[in-house]
Order: sequence, then structure tokens, then C-alpha cells
Amino acid sequence: MYSLLAIGYYQCMRKSYYRVEADITPGWKIDRAAWVVPPHVALANLGYDHKRQAGGVSDKDIETFTRAYGPLDAPDPLEGGASPFRPTLVTHRHLQTAVRAAWKLRDFRAFNDAVTFGEHPGYDWLPMGWGVRGKRLEMRPAGLYWYIAILLARDIAEGRARFCQNPQCPHPYFIARRVDATFCSRLCAVAVNVARFRKRQKRSKR
Repeated sequence: MYSLLAIGYYQCMRKSYYRVEADITPGWKIDRAAWVVPPHVALANLGYDHKRQAGGVSDKDIETFTRAYGPLDAPDPLEGGASPFRPTLVTHRHLQTAVRAAWKLRDFRAFNDAVTFGEHPGYDWLPMGWGVRGKRLEMRPAGLYWYIAILLARDIAEGRARFCQNPQCPHPYFIARRVDATFCSRLCAVAVNVARFRKRQKRSKR
């Protein structure tokens, strides 16, 4: 499946002849039903502090994230899948910084490793499996890193990767269901409207 011949072919043949519609599902063993939010959303919000409008991820946060979603690194298919998972704290923090930057800039290129991938996301080397579930084709990235990359690129391209306009929101990175969505939830929308109403009241009393 991962022959050097095939890799060389896809690097040279850049032209797309077909439109492929497929569901994206993890290619590693994980209980996706237990996920509260998709991994790119969880990673972007992990350790966020609304008081600082930022916030780094702690070692404990990384441990919790890994238990829920799996490790970022996957065995290298070019090595026969024999290499071990090698997640590091530095890798997690670097990836989170890149995800947040791409999200807020609405530009997937902020997530790319320009040295390794150049101007494209590096999908030439993407460890990928395919399958069929019912009548639907499934795209199965071999590891969490690439799963996050695909979801992030898709949501930014579709304009659905948004940042909640409630400054008090504890998890402002969200995927919009509506074109005009500016808040991650009704709760945040109500909180901002109440704050604006109270501010107008104070001004009127002066």
C-alpha cells in the first residue's frame, strides 16, 4: 500500500481527475463515541485561560487529552509500522500553538511546517487507509496528527472554524453550524447581550 513507486507517482501527478467524497474516521483504535468534541477543537481549547486570552497546556492536560484521543504520533508506514508511538510534551505544545494560529488567522498555512511541506500540507506522505462502511467510502488517517490536520484544513476552508466573541468564554475555539455564528453557544450569546445591556444602563444613569 505504501510503496516508493506509489509515493513517487503521487508526488509527480499533481492533477486531480476525480472528486472523492468520503467520511473521515480514525484509522487507529480509539473509542470515538466517547469524544465530547473533535480532537482539533479539544486541542485548541486545552488549557485556555480567558483572563489572559491565551494559556498554555499543562502536562496533566496533555495526559488527559492523550487518554481521550490517543497519541499524536503514529508508527511510520515506511518502516512497516514497527516504530513505536513517540508523543512528547514539546510536540503537543508546538502543535497546539500551530492549530490556534491557523484557527485565528483562518489560514491553514500557519499550521504547516514550511520546511518539511513547502506550500502544500504534505499529503503526499500521508499515512492513509481506506475502507467502506455501508455505502460510504471512509478515509482513515493512521494517526491523530494527520486526522487533526485534515479536520482543521477542512473547517478553515469551509469558513466554519470560528473564535467565540464572548471574552469570558473558557473554550472559544469552535466549529460553526451557521454561516452567521459568532458565539460558540447560546449561553455565550446571552452572557454578552446581558453585559451590553448592563453597560447601556450604567451610561444612561450618568
